[in-house]
Amino acid sequence: MVDDVDEAIANIACIFHWPPSAYDDMDITELSKWHHHALKRHQTTV
Repeated sequence: MVDDVDEAIANIACIFHWPPSAYDDMDITELSKWHHHALKRHQTTV
């Protein structure tokens, strides 16, 4: 689960380039899922 929502949104935005409005309808579970995907994608590019 996400500890810091703002940090999760920032990480997702950096990787997927989504606008702030993309997160409006997300619940914490969905946000956590996309944060996990963003972290995995970032690890494969570093």
